[in-house]
Amino acid sequence: MQHLLPLAAPRAERASEKVFGAGSGNQRRGNAALFAGELDAAIVYSTRSDRRVVFRDLFKDELVIIAHPEHRPAARKFVEPLDSCG
Repeated sequence: MQHLLPLAAPRAERASEKVFGAGSGNQRRGNAALFAGELDAAIVYSTRSDRRVVFRDLFKDELVIIAHPEHRPAARKFVEPLDSCG
């Protein structure tokens, strides 16, 4: 979340209504706040199907894993999230 604030701050300063907030939580809480009119928009990690909202990519963020050279994922070019468990 911290890396998004520098991107959003200039836009918030130019907005006609000077209300901008940042928080964290799960997507269910974000959706509930959106539907209750408490939020105009939310940044979420998942695009679960919900016809009440429209999802748009904000940016593509590549995550990397660091591992000991002998750890199983270290020998792979690409690692699925569940590969690193166990």
